[in-house]
Amino acid sequence: MMSSDKSPPSASESKQWLQRIVVGVCGSPPSFAALRYAIQLGKASSAAVEAVVIDELRVSLATSFADGETLSRLMREAERVAQVEFHAVSHQIKQLADQARVPVSVRHEEGRVADCLHEACAQASLMVIGKRGHRDAHGGLLGTNAELTLRRTHRPILLTPVAYGTIKRILVAYAAKAPGRDNLSWGRHLGAMLRVPMTVLTVQGTAQEGEAILDFARQELRETSTKTTYITRSGPPAAEIAAEAGEGTLLIIGSSGHSRLHRFILGDVTTQVVREARGPVLVSEKL
Repeated sequence: MMSSDKSPPSASESKQWLQRIVVGVCGSPPSFAALRYAIQLGKASSAAVEAVVIDELRVSLATSFADGETLSRLMREAERVAQVEFHAVSHQIKQLADQARVPVSVRHEEGRVADCLHEACAQASLMVIGKRGHRDAHGGLLGTNAELTLRRTHRPILLTPVAYGTIKRILVAYAAKAPGRDNLSWGRHLGAMLRVPMTVLTVQGTAQEGEAILDFARQELRETSTKTTYITRSGPPAAEIAAEAGEGTLLIIGSSGHSRLHRFILGDVTTQVVREARGPVLVSEKL
């Protein structure tokens, strides 16, 4: 997904940047907010948008200790409930798609939510997932399935908040490393598609160090047509980045360079920012 072309992207080039957007929809309010973000990006990019509705209940029942007759009865009831819920969710998806005049296809999957989302990522230019689902919609942390998907996949993921808000600004977290260049590429293309301004932020020990880092970003974006401002901050990186990502801001951040095991045990700046940011956060393609 990374581009070495430094010229400003044309409208058609930026639209080619996103070709297929897949969004997980479980029927919870946060998942419908995720769908609305996917629709907004799909409308701006003319990308194909696909909603994945996942039935996890029957997989959970299959591992239960119920006897054969009881399990068969429970599985039949679970299938009936799954069909009713799928019909209801599909109807709501169609309503939102029709309101926005954006075609959205719907796919019904059966399996563990995190596994299905991980598989769906392989087919997407961008995966969109609500930070929280049915079980954790009122919690303060990232939902289990969203966090598992974020840690497992190497594809770009947009993690969205409970409530939808129109994207009015792009904020790129930049550190002059390889993922940072990916972030700038996403920023310049999304800025062109959505026709919104972009801010490039770096968090360093001193202002001088920050300006030196931002010089690399200015070089990468020297011919971009998107209105761009550059900011340097000092302090705890996660807190500074999350604080800058205000209302109506889509934050773009890369994953850390740590190994998967290190990141899973200790956490990292990306995970903290995703948890604390009030708006949507795009975690760019991992290396």
